[in-house]
Amino acid sequence: MSSTFISSISRTTRAAALVAALLMSFGVLSAPPAQARPCEAEFCTPGEPGAHPLPPDAPPPRTTRILSMGDSYAAGEGAPNLDLTKDDGEKWLDDKCHRSRLSGIAQAIERLSGESRADNFVHYDYTCSGAAIVSSPDNGDGGILHGQHTAEKDSQLEQANAQVGDQLIDVMTIGAGGNDGGFVPILTSCIFSLFDCGDTTTGWRQYQETLGSRMEALVHAVQGDRNGVGRRLNAQVRDVYWQLYPDMTHPTITGYCNMTVLTPYQSITWNESYWISNTVIRGLNNAIREAVQNANDYPPPGPHPRWHVVEPESWVGHSFCNSGNARYINDWTASRLNQGNDRGVGHPNEAGYRSLADSYYQQLRYLIRPLPGSAEHLFIRAAHSNRAAETDAAGTGVRQSDSTALAPQRTWRPIFLPKYGRFALAGSLNGRCLASVGGGQVTTLPCADDVRQRWQLKPEAGDRNWFVMPTGTADCLSVADARLDPGAPFRVTPCRFNDQQNDAQKVYFEAGYSELVRYNNAQGDHHSMIGPGPAGYRAEGLLGLLPKNIQPGTVALTSCRLGADSFTSTDPRCEGQVVDRPLGWIYTSPPSGYPSIGLYRCVVPGSGDHFDSTDPNCEGQRNEGRMGYLVS
Repeated sequence: MSSTFISSISRTTRAAALVAALLMSFGVLSAPPAQARPCEAEFCTPGEPGAHPLPPDAPPPRTTRILSMGDSYAAGEGAPNLDLTKDDGEKWLDDKCHRSRLSGIAQAIERLSGESRADNFVHYDYTCSGAAIVSSPDNGDGGILHGQHTAEKDSQLEQANAQVGDQLIDVMTIGAGGNDGGFVPILTSCIFSLFDCGDTTTGWRQYQETLGSRMEALVHAVQGDRNGVGRRLNAQVRDVYWQLYPDMTHPTITGYCNMTVLTPYQSITWNESYWISNTVIRGLNNAIREAVQNANDYPPPGPHPRWHVVEPESWVGHSFCNSGNARYINDWTASRLNQGNDRGVGHPNEAGYRSLADSYYQQLRYLIRPLPGSAEHLFIRAAHSNRAAETDAAGTGVRQSDSTALAPQRTWRPIFLPKYGRFALAGSLNGRCLASVGGGQVTTLPCADDVRQRWQLKPEAGDRNWFVMPTGTADCLSVADARLDPGAPFRVTPCRFNDQQNDAQKVYFEAGYSELVRYNNAQGDHHSMIGPGPAGYRAEGLLGLLPKNIQPGTVALTSCRLGADSFTSTDPRCEGQVVDRPLGWIYTSPPSGYPSIGLYRCVVPGSGDHFDSTDPNCEGQRNEGRMGYLVS
């Protein structure tokens, strides 16, 4: 590209930027038709032309709060922070509870945090070795619902209420039930009995009879009973994940451990291993499954979480009778070596907790689902609805939409607000932002620095749905009365996260329009693209919007290459040249109902370099023809 043309583009861009600074508001910028538009002040993606710099102390786009309660398997007993044979320092996060940063949930959070550096994870961890839901038959001590005197701790519920208060908790993890089920006295009986242990020798039947009521008491403490009575946890919880206990008795798929040497934790016969696996561990896990199912099937009125079971990976080949690195469980020798005492016997080692961490990680990956980008113009769709809908005639209310051919005023641009760590939802063309104005009402207002226009985007467990929450509330954007008729308006209602209650509050974002941006590099080469530009290119500004999906009166727009030169074409085969990538769909004539602007393919005579422009005169270069119309 000629140096004369480079100077012309540069001068025009600087002039447009100066005009933009004078005209800028929280609404839509009116840009010269020959130029791509810079973004709008606060409503820019950091790094875009015109964007304010990201404050160094800006909150992250998303803070995820996780609360953990449970027993030794949840706390990390058996895998202290340090290898005592090599390191000095802090052995436990809490000495009395033997709480470790190598626990399953702690490792899962560390992995999630490492994969999503922009996210902030806050972990409230009250797990404690020896804790029971109600009381342990081993020593009568409590833990979750009652104080744990041996650890000198208040109940885990009281600790959470004191520290967390009524904050929204995204995830609550529970690892409990084993101590209420008498796991310690059962194993002791099996190890030291001269006869094979079973239902009658260990008291398992007695323990099992009360398991259901103990687990139900925990469910009620978190969310209340069917009438909403008895809730003790002040925090509002979105999702509860209750981890099952791993079966550590299988050295092979069909085999069971048969260790008859009379040393600690190695005097369990094949029959005893079979009974522990099929009666005790299966019984504990079935009781947890039933408690979770009941919590979801018989939810109380008002806000309450959705409950999930976390299935551990198979420990076949990693049993207590496997040897060396294959074993996921501590014997007496390993416990003494790793943590200096025998409290780790029968608990996972670091590899075992890494396996439990992977189970958590697989179910919690949705927490780091990428947030929608500020360059996307999205339909907000109600997850439960499959019927088309309209917007309010006055243009100030908001209604659900399931049509792919709506005007851009009915699509929304989620714009990250670095100052607050929140998002504005700006109408694509009308310069108005979604606002929660009280009384459950949702409207649009001129975009401004207004707390009513700040929203949190919380991913819902699964692949695509979100909860959209006004800042500082426990409310969610909701389709009024969960109606399916086309005119059902959006409201703001108290969040109800359980599957059977929250269909009205699940929404998903679907691409409506993409921003076609013109880029150039230091050599003056131009390239029109959707999304980030190539390495070494900077964004000149926005040319206009392209529908992401085919709409009536549109043709495909494709990015093409001719040698080192890039050009844009309405021929999907790139006029016999190299196809680079599809860009979207462009209107063949001005669409009715909303503003548009022509897009022209231009070329620099002599060099043959191509660029796109909204100027019919191609900014002084040669016009090769109008390709179509962009939404402006």
